[in-house]
Amino acid sequence: MLPPSHFPLPKEGEEKKEVLLINPLLLTYVGKERKREMGNMKKLSVFSFQNLLKAFQKCRKGKRFKEETGLFEFNLEQNLFNLEKELNSRKWQPRKVHRFIVLEPKPREIIAATFRDRVVHHLVHSQINPLFEKRFIYDSYANRKNKGTHKAINRLQQFIRKITKNYTQPAFYLKGDVKSYFPTVDHQILFEIVKEMVKDEEILVIIKTIIENRATGLEKFKPSPKDPTFQKSLLLQPSGKGMPIGNLTSQLFANIYLDKLDHFIKEKLRAKFYLRYVDDFIIIDTSRKKLKFFAKRIDGFLKKKLKQSLHPRKTKILPLSYGIDFLGYYFKISQQSRKIIIYVRHSNVRRFKYRLIKLTKLYQEGKITEKYICESINAWYAYAKHANSYNLRKHLFKEHMKPFHSFLEPQDDFRYFKLKSIE
Repeated sequence: MLPPSHFPLPKEGEEKKEVLLINPLLLTYVGKERKREMGNMKKLSVFSFQNLLKAFQKCRKGKRFKEETGLFEFNLEQNLFNLEKELNSRKWQPRKVHRFIVLEPKPREIIAATFRDRVVHHLVHSQINPLFEKRFIYDSYANRKNKGTHKAINRLQQFIRKITKNYTQPAFYLKGDVKSYFPTVDHQILFEIVKEMVKDEEILVIIKTIIENRATGLEKFKPSPKDPTFQKSLLLQPSGKGMPIGNLTSQLFANIYLDKLDHFIKEKLRAKFYLRYVDDFIIIDTSRKKLKFFAKRIDGFLKKKLKQSLHPRKTKILPLSYGIDFLGYYFKISQQSRKIIIYVRHSNVRRFKYRLIKLTKLYQEGKITEKYICESINAWYAYAKHANSYNLRKHLFKEHMKPFHSFLEPQDDFRYFKLKSIE
């Protein structure tokens, strides 16, 4: 067993480095196992020690200095051996999850698996994600490599420019939202969709276990009516329903489940200008009547095929000239410049101002460092810089960050900040 110095904390001022030091005995084992596998190419176990080691390395990325990661890594060899044995004997069961609430940007119930189980999630993801990537449509942007929020934003602008012929023609958009998406995912339907692409019986057994064990250890826990997520709590959903927010597999399953909707919209309805981000989607067309028809057909498809529905209040059909509120930004066509102006959502600005007040209070009490403040502010500015927000970013710094002027230095037209060097 490796000593505690196997994962030392960085010294003051020292940059954190992702370095994996492994017991030589472990490397010897992996080498022998690889030879054993190469000698039996007919059937390689999905849950081999080597695959588990790779999954562990992915799982620990960015979480190197967390206590749970360190405890697992301290006895890494034995933990991976145990997982390999449990998975291959089909005796693996998830352990008790951790539940907590996040309040920004809106209240959400997060149910997170243990580090040990997240290693399994990473392994499952690495095995089945390539299969589904071949089937996903191009314009599905959440939780995918080389996609993401800002790619979706660029694509939406491209759609608007094309359908309006460079902002000279009117058009309409349908903004759709699947009602209570994660809590209403049907386990049986999800598993049947997964089986269409995954044929390995070993991994299907584990996938079924992950889907069905939505909140292990919290079966008898009932959230209070005062809980901000009470109405949508996963713990109050009927058996066979719901998927936790917070797991890597949930992110993939969320795309797999609505992939059926994507293909229906693209291939059956033949909607040309369509994109989706998790359970939010946009369709743009020159005909309001056609969009109404689309909305009716989509709601019918969701109810019949996926046992879900469109949110009646959040699903809207409006002229593009009204602007689009999507993914934390507000898109508006300027009649003067004939260009799209992207604004930061007002509610996000209010929350950031409140965050600055909290940071100021904590800093004055000596509870946080200047580096922490810089990183926290830069995280929001990384979002804001993708909008036409130069004046807003400058104003926030000059008027709302005065307690931080002594150590924060604006960079690149207020796109981010650096700590001032001490001479």
